[in-house]
Amino acid sequence: MDADSANRYVRIGPRFKLRGWLGQPYALLDTLTATAHFVPKGVFDTLQLCNGAFRTSDAIFLGARKAQ
Repeated sequence: MDADSANRYVRIGPRFKLRGWLGQPYALLDTLTATAHFVPKGVFDTLQLCNGAFRTSDAIFLGARKAQ
């Protein structure tokens, strides 16, 4: 990872929305294809942090979150 990519803010693209339904609480919805991708809670929690407030180099994305 170069210095420029380490300083980019992490944001989910406008095409994707975090959603959940009764019995399936953790999903990433692709609004272009209307497809739901069900993910584990840990991945969902990490995706919630991709809101444009954090950079890829921030400590919050170390460890397991970096792998996700």
